[in-house]
Amino acid sequence: MADGEREESIGDLVGRLATDARAYAEAEVGYYRALALQKGREAQAGFFLAIAALLVAIAAFVALPVGLILVLAPLVGPLWATLIVVALFLTLTGGLGLLAYMHLRKVFSK
Repeated sequence: MADGEREESIGDLVGRLATDARAYAEAEVGYYRALALQKGREAQAGFFLAIAALLVAIAAFVALPVGLILVLAPLVGPLWATLIVVALFLTLTGGLGLLAYMHLRKVFSK
């Protein structure tokens, strides 16, 4: 050991270790927080697609089908008009739901 240098005590080393461990833990928390925010932003489009699918499903059970049934009923009869309109809206809802599922699966599989 050279003149003027002293060996650190065990207490100093443990204190420095605790400080370094705390800094490391804070850095890890910051990293995972940033990662979660990034995944949330990436998932946003998928959530919007899921909401769109839900809105279309709601529309399938409200006013628009009634209008289409009224238009089709004179052509094919009321029962067939109802079946055609329900099939159309359920197909649209399924397609939007599938798009949302595929997008969210892609985002969360990374």
